[in-house]
Formats: sequence, structure tokens, C-alpha cells
Amino acid sequence: MKHHCKYVSKRLALLLMVLFVGTFTLTGCGSGGGSDDYDAPDSTDNAPVEGQTGSNILIDAATLKSWVDAGLVNNDSSYEKIVILDTGSYTDGHIPGAQAWSGGGGIVRYEGPVLSGNMVLDGPTMDAALQAHGIDEYTTVVFAGNSNPGRVYFNFRYWGFGKDQLKVLNGTLDAWTDAGYELTTVEPVVEESDFSVTELDYNPDLRASLDELIRGVESQTVVPLNTYPATSATEPSVSGMFDPSGDFTIFQGLIAGGVDVAFANDFYATGSFRTLPIKSTEEIKQVLADRGIDGSMPIVTYCRAGNLASYGFMPIDIATDYDVMVYDGSYSQWGSLTTDPSAVPDSSYLLPNELAEWATDIPSLTPSPIYNIDSDVAIEKPTFRIIEGALSPYDAGANTIEDEDYEYWSTPAETDGASGPVSGGSGGGC
Repeated sequence: MKHHCKYVSKRLALLLMVLFVGTFTLTGCGSGGGSDDYDAPDSTDNAPVEGQTGSNILIDAATLKSWVDAGLVNNDSSYEKIVILDTGSYTDGHIPGAQAWSGGGGIVRYEGPVLSGNMVLDGPTMDAALQAHGIDEYTTVVFAGNSNPGRVYFNFRYWGFGKDQLKVLNGTLDAWTDAGYELTTVEPVVEESDFSVTELDYNPDLRASLDELIRGVESQTVVPLNTYPATSATEPSVSGMFDPSGDFTIFQGLIAGGVDVAFANDFYATGSFRTLPIKSTEEIKQVLADRGIDGSMPIVTYCRAGNLASYGFMPIDIATDYDVMVYDGSYSQWGSLTTDPSAVPDSSYLLPNELAEWATDIPSLTPSPIYNIDSDVAIEKPTFRIIEGALSPYDAGANTIEDEDYEYWSTPAETDGASGPVSGGSGGGC
């Protein structure tokens, strides 16, 4: 689905620069260098402990307890390093050594022509959080807490963390306490890192931008999976962009070719996305098969404001080999793009004439839009901008968020007189 041809020349140039600089780097460092890739430790004496790597993304409480007891949490012993991120009510009690995730789930960003809330974290925000938690290229990151970590998991995957480096405590905090293990309220003291997402392999293929979804739906080359059916129900849907307590989208309706799944709950054994565990691969594939999804086309999860979309994305990404993406703009974005004057309180809610091709309430995109103008609700007014050279989802430069993130990822890091960029692979060196 992605079309990154425009990036090829940039990436080729970057690679050539890395190879060129690398020649001099190896000469200057002598024999002190070595592999700093997470998948290729420097030696067998400096390798991840058993269970840290491989396809076992879901781990049980006993495995995590063994890492805690071995003193691997927040240590600085190269690959034997675990960082536990608590995405729930941290102050009520957490796993010893766990840290309260500080990066949030999303931020306000322009996506194409419209300002949207709860979007994927940008590079500086992600870097600040990684560094604050002491995460580096050697770290195994474990998501744990008393709520589902789907949104944070998505941000890590988007910015390039591989599945072998990420773990999810299957059952969240309940699994820990059910096993008889104690919680603590003591906050660990953590040494910050200088790690950056520029040292990872940026992976935008896990995110569906607005322009990509428009093109994919029109060409019928994606399957939109709605994890929050209220967006296509007859009752008004809250937008969730800036004031989810009172503002509603201009219209709602099922995206063309899409199917519903109840609050993403069908992917979880407990029947609730808020309390793991995740179902088995066979069960998740059956949930999708029951909706006519066999993995032959990319799956795009969406909801109201991007959170439930991530809770649908995570089980599919973990348990299957299906091509799955998160549409983080979700219905708070999709339902705000109209050129119909009868659907809005006044013309200031309408897409500017120059941006009319971004309208999503057309038959090929939303076959039966339900307008909220006749409902007794407050409709949120979108904030638009004119994008020079990208007045259509088919124009180069329409994918503004991923263009911005790629630019951040590919820009050479500032150094103290040293030359050479930071590559997209694991960094470090000597």
C-alpha cells in the first residue's frame, strides 16, 4: 500500500554516506568495535537472556518475575536490560522497577489538510520518552499495567522497534497479582539514555495516513476494520479530537468496504480489550474470517479517536502474519471532511474549494453517511490548511505526517565536529 519511491533516492544517498563514513570510522576505532545490532550481540557472553528475543511477544508473569529477580530491570549490562513500561494507573501500585510511560499515546498534528488530534507521536516526542526511560538499542521493552498497552505498542512499532525487542505481559497487571507477586509504589531511579528513533528502521508501513486510506478504499485494495461500531451507528458519534466530552463529527457511517468488530473485544480472551490476555492465532484469524477477512489485503484498523484502533491492531500484529495498519486519524478525522453546505452549521466547517478532493462523504468512500446537523449535538469545527502542491490525496506531499517523520528519521544527527549521518539501522558504533 505504501508508495515510497520518492524516498528511494534519499535513502540511497544516505546509505552511500553511511558506507563512506563507516570506512573511516572503522579505521579510527581500531579493534574496539563490533556489532551493536539487537539481533547480533557482540559475543555469546553479551547476549539477551533466554526469552528476551524471538517471536514470543506475549510473556507470562513468571517470565517477567524471573527478569525482575535477576536484576535485569533498568540495568546497564548491555543486552541484559529490561525496561517495564506501565501504561495504567501507575501510582496505585506497579511491578517492581516498572516506569510510568511518559510519552502519551498521541499528539495533535496536521494530517494532510486538517488538524487532527491523537495522532502518532512525532520523532522528538518519541525520543524524549525513550531517553527519559533509559531505553537504548540493547533494551527489551515490556508493556505492563492494568490497561491495554495497544496505543503505546503501536508507536513503538511505527518508529521501528522490532517484535523481538518488544514484549507484552499477557494479562496485564492482573496476571502479575494473580500469580501472587507483589506490587510496589516505589519509583525507580533511571539513568537517561541518548538513544533516538533515528537509530531504528522507521516503519511507516504500519500506519495508514488519510491520503493512503482514501486511495486504498477507492481502489478497493484495503479492508477497513472498524473497532468502534458507534462511528457507523445511527446515534451521533463523539469526535474525540480536542473535546471528546461534547463535540461530534459532522457525519458518520461505515467506510466503504469496511466491517465492524465490537470494541476490539473479540480479539481478547476475557471479552474486554482493557484486560488481556490476547486470543490465540487461530482464534484471531477466525474472528477476522467471520467478517470475510483472510489476510489477502491489508487490514486498516480504525475507531473514533485512534485508541481502539490500536487495540485491534496489536493482537493482529502479534499473533498473525497479516498486513495490518492503524488509521490513527480514525473517524474524528474522516467524519470531518465534507463539502456539503447542508451538513454543517455554516460554511466555515466546509473544506475550502481548493481541497474539495479530500471530501470523504462521497459514495466511493462512505456509501451512506449519516449527518449530525439534525441532531441536538455540538458539531466540532475542523481546522483546515492549504497545502501547496498537495491539494488532493493523489498529489505528492499529501502524506504530511509520514513525510515529516521520515525527514526527522533521515536527518543526520548533530555531532561535535564528526561527520556522517545517523543511519536507519541500529546505531552506536564506538
